[in-house]
Parts: sequence; structure tokens; C-alpha cells
Amino acid sequence: MKYKHGATEGEYHFIDDAGNKSASFNAKNKPRMVEEMQAWVNDGNEVEAFLNVKELAEKEAAELETAKTAYIGLRLSEYPPIGDQLDYIYHNGLTAWKTNVIKPIKDKYPKP
Repeated sequence: MKYKHGATEGEYHFIDDAGNKSASFNAKNKPRMVEEMQAWVNDGNEVEAFLNVKELAEKEAAELETAKTAYIGLRLSEYPPIGDQLDYIYHNGLTAWKTNVIKPIKDKYPKP
């Protein structure tokens, strides 16, 4: 669960992990907001405070960029050494190498 300031001064929102706004508060009902936040924390949920929408957007963009490239490192760690791959191609052909060596790893770690 995330907590962030709204677009206007004194407006606050709780955002669930799917990005849906689950509750909104303004300066008039701030005590209720504090009680709700404390209840979520007491239930074991994390609450992240964001100063503004721009900060939230930047954080989410960074997380998305990391997710976009995470598969690369995972694939690289799974591929056999280049010498073994070349030997496989020599003995079994390029099509077999793509099907039996490369495709299973790409299927295991797909692009996001």
C-alpha cells in the first residue's frame, strides 16, 4: 500500500499495489487518514510516503526500467559458454541450437 499527496494542496491518497486509489483524504479529515495509515501499518503493510506526483512517477519509471532489463542478466547467466554453443552448432546445426539451447532460456526469462 502506498500513500501519496494528491494533485492539490492538502489532498492525500492511499494506492494499492495494483495502482488503484483505495482511499482519499483531505485536510479536513486528516485525523481519519492518520488512523487508517496506522491500521495498515499495524496489519503488516508497508506505507511509502511520496512528496508529490512527480516523485511517484519518477520512482515508478525507474522500477519499470529495472524490470525491462532484468531478464537480460538472468538470460546471460543461463546461456552456456560460447565455446560450448559453437560446438553444439557444429555438431547439431543452427536450427537445433536455436530450438534446444536458446529458446528454452528465452521462454524461461521472457521480455517484459
